[in-house]
Amino acid sequence: MVFIASDGFDGMKLIRCDDKTVENLTIPAQVSSRAVTTIGSGAFVGCDDLKTVSIPASVKKIDPGAFGTCRNLEKISVSSGNTGLSADDQGILHGKNEYRTLSACPTGFKGRVVIGADVIAVDVKAFSRCGGVQAIEVDEGNPYFESDDQGILYTAGMLLLIMFRRMFGRNRRPVPITAPGSSLFCTACAEEAPCGRVTASADRPSRRLRGSAPKERRTGRP
Repeated sequence: MVFIASDGFDGMKLIRCDDKTVENLTIPAQVSSRAVTTIGSGAFVGCDDLKTVSIPASVKKIDPGAFGTCRNLEKISVSSGNTGLSADDQGILHGKNEYRTLSACPTGFKGRVVIGADVIAVDVKAFSRCGGVQAIEVDEGNPYFESDDQGILYTAGMLLLIMFRRMFGRNRRPVPITAPGSSLFCTACAEEAPCGRVTASADRPSRRLRGSAPKERRTGRP
């Protein structure tokens, strides 16, 4: 298998995989005797058959859109030795940062997503192009997020609606959705763009949504 990589300051950045028919991929820990530390945006464009990806301990960063066009990607796994990234039992990518962020759901994931008790933040594009997601369920032990019977995701106290079923895939024209007791709204679901724009105001999109602790209102920025 041929990987194209660029030489960076702290290691190699994968920018392209030339095998477009690969189904189960293990990303190399090294290319040209240097550690692979970054997976670049669009690195796997055209890899439509890709179903699983295994990420080594050396990778510190995955750029947005690295796997965004891999429509059949069902599961991401991460080496237990990786200090910056992890994946849960569902194959969903998380960041081991101070916000314990849910970073990316595989585009080909199908079914109900369960958000664990330790998740504090959800990346704005975590469910971009994920048309197979049927609902989101939040662990009862999570004090920052909650979900309702329809599988809609909110911050605690339902102060801000974050994700609802129509947002998971490409969808129709923008529809403002207001959460109970809140003036905050979502303008995602643009017809030609994947979901990912959850805003606290019409002109200030936030990149990551941090959950609200009970009885405490937080902004959409960490």
